[in-house]
Amino acid sequence: MKKDLKFRKWLISHKNELYNSFYSVNAIILAYSDDIEIPAAQKYLQQMKELKDSYIYKTLYEYFRTNLQWLKLFGYLEKQSAKINSYYDYVKACEELGLNMSENKNLFPHDFLRIHDMRIDELHRKRALLDDQKRKELYEKFAAVAHKYLLLEHRKNTQYVAFIPQNPADLISEGDILHHCVGKNGYDVKFAEEKTLIIFIRSASAPQ
Repeated sequence: MKKDLKFRKWLISHKNELYNSFYSVNAIILAYSDDIEIPAAQKYLQQMKELKDSYIYKTLYEYFRTNLQWLKLFGYLEKQSAKINSYYDYVKACEELGLNMSENKNLFPHDFLRIHDMRIDELHRKRALLDDQKRKELYEKFAAVAHKYLLLEHRKNTQYVAFIPQNPADLISEGDILHHCVGKNGYDVKFAEEKTLIIFIRSASAPQ
């Protein structure tokens, strides 16, 4: 107040508003320095206090660094009737889809709720395609390892016979029927990477 005559004039011009309310000093200074309404500054500081310790803030800080940028985001979400958590999910989806988040149309889509659902759906489809590709590669690697060790199969013993599983589905079936974990816990990947070898031992008189 000693150094800034403009601030003293600003205080006088807002004296009635300040007199009748309980605004924090930080909210008053923010409202003056960034030229925003005092109630908006007070609300903003409360929102930031709740947000700053969360994982959401650390991610969104890449796109919103100044007070005015955060205020714009909060105003946008209020107008769109959207929550900050939904916006975070939307941004993470856009990043994974490779969208340019420096473009205003991506950062502030016109119809947020519709675009949010669309981007999340696109992300799920992308992940499903990647999972299918990974699964296909796993089956191919598994089959190659099974073929490599096929000579270890033994079906001539009168009491027991030995089988090499041919695909991950064989492990799942075996584990379900015998109630053990061979169909789970990543044994299909370990087999495909030759970190383990699995052989089914069965009765020769009832091999199935």
